[in-house]
Amino acid sequence: MTLAGNFLLLSTALYTYVSAPNGQLLHRERNFYGAVAVYEIWDENMLYSLYQFTHGRVVHGSQLRKNRKLPVSYYGEKSGAHLALVANPRRAAGPMRVGAIGLGIGTLAAYSRPGDVYRFYEINPVVIRLAQGEGGYFTYLSDAPARVEIVPGDARLSLEAEAARRQFENFDVLFVDAFNGDSIPVHLLTREAMALYLSHLRGPDSVIVVNVTNFAINLAPVVAALAEAYDLKATVVQSEVHGGPFLESAFILLTRGNSLLTPEIRQADYLMRQDPAPGGRLQLWTDDYSNVLSLMARR
Repeated sequence: MTLAGNFLLLSTALYTYVSAPNGQLLHRERNFYGAVAVYEIWDENMLYSLYQFTHGRVVHGSQLRKNRKLPVSYYGEKSGAHLALVANPRRAAGPMRVGAIGLGIGTLAAYSRPGDVYRFYEINPVVIRLAQGEGGYFTYLSDAPARVEIVPGDARLSLEAEAARRQFENFDVLFVDAFNGDSIPVHLLTREAMALYLSHLRGPDSVIVVNVTNFAINLAPVVAALAEAYDLKATVVQSEVHGGPFLESAFILLTRGNSLLTPEIRQADYLMRQDPAPGGRLQLWTDDYSNVLSLMARR
């Protein structure tokens, strides 16, 4: 299976809808990590409403007011997040261990089952409070049948501390989902960070899932370079569903084994090519080097 990527094809999927929500403001607060808000949004036909969570002007998650257990926004049925969990061969073998760097409102927990463990790493205490149900807006975590664990603080530091204690998490799927905004946590996409993530996987068929959906920055060349550096098989799942409570998304799935060969994933993805498209190039970030400016996306 080939690696790396056709970055120009992917870049059209990297624009998150960003604007002031047309809804009722229910909650707003600001801390060191920025301003967050919760809105109640009605669809144009007034058939349903949802609670929408924003960080600055970027949507970071939504939950329907009635169909509370349905994963929406970037994580719907056509998304790479859905396929990485539901089409994962490990799912049929028994309970799964799922990690997520970035909590949002906990939407991923909607895919959990009894016996699963979903472990979220989140640096912003406001995000944790809202996802855990403060205000009554979001219930993905409280509704989850799995055991949900939340680790507050910087995700990489937490994972490094666990590794130092020989407490490797043995994740079947690890989501790196902290890049929707315009402030990219570079330290989560470096060569050293990827080595850390790989050390916390259960085995070669475990999957790392990077959410590269972003309105301004094309992170595909960085993820492709990491795939090449660690000899990982890589594929892109791009969902163009944009309607109702769902948003377009782009996820890159990485593995050392064969877990990306399931028919469901093969029908939905396209492989990242080893030779970048004209004008594109791989960009390996390290703890000593990164270049976000060069990856600014253009419509």
